[in-house]
Amino acid sequence: MEKIGLASIAFRHLSVEEIIACAKEAGLGYIEWGSDVHAPKDDAENLDRVARLTREAGLRISSYGTYFRIDRDKPEEIVAYIQAAKRLGTNIVRIWCSGNPAVLTAEETKARYETCRQIARIAEEMGAVVCAECHENNLTDNADSSLALMEAVSSPAFRMYWQPHPNQSGNWNTAFAEMTEKHIEHVHVFNWHGRDRFPLEEAWNDWVRYARALGNSRMYLLEHFVNDDPALLSKEADTLRKIIKEI
Repeated sequence: MEKIGLASIAFRHLSVEEIIACAKEAGLGYIEWGSDVHAPKDDAENLDRVARLTREAGLRISSYGTYFRIDRDKPEEIVAYIQAAKRLGTNIVRIWCSGNPAVLTAEETKARYETCRQIARIAEEMGAVVCAECHENNLTDNADSSLALMEAVSSPAFRMYWQPHPNQSGNWNTAFAEMTEKHIEHVHVFNWHGRDRFPLEEAWNDWVRYARALGNSRMYLLEHFVNDDPALLSKEADTLRKIIKEI
């Protein structure tokens, strides 16, 4: 099965059933369920329902997209998210390593590293992998800060998601992907510049370079569409398949 899927947060306005139907229609094999709307961690009955509906549709759950933040949540709170992920049927949990590395003090950065080490130890004990979202105003918003974080934590249970920075050039993002490639678990795929979203095919050359840097063994999850329009999913999925074939 192709390792191409959909991040459910792209369509927060749709139901679980509607998202599954969209993914199937687009020929996708995986869904990353988000913890904010479709799969809250504390609703066991709903988690079981989401897992069952996904499975019955012939789809797999790639990961659990959470909004756990290291600057807000206590390390031990990751346990509930990991338990929810496992209830869904995945051991991969996305988290946020919040904090702009350009403005954090050395002590603040050190404290965040220690939080991440604690989270990694918990994840390792529970047989899970936590992945820091590459995002602006996070410790993973550029290659240097990402590598510093990975080195500070140094755990097989602590990895990264990669996505292009919307305010940087294709060359900058390609270098980012190349430098962090060995730490990346999943990839979020979109074409977003500044505050504007565009069709994926308009970033064809850039995404071919990103995919070549990242390889075809990773999970590629489509996220963020023009006007949050689910009718665009099938075309975007076809474009992504073609991009990956260029590797």
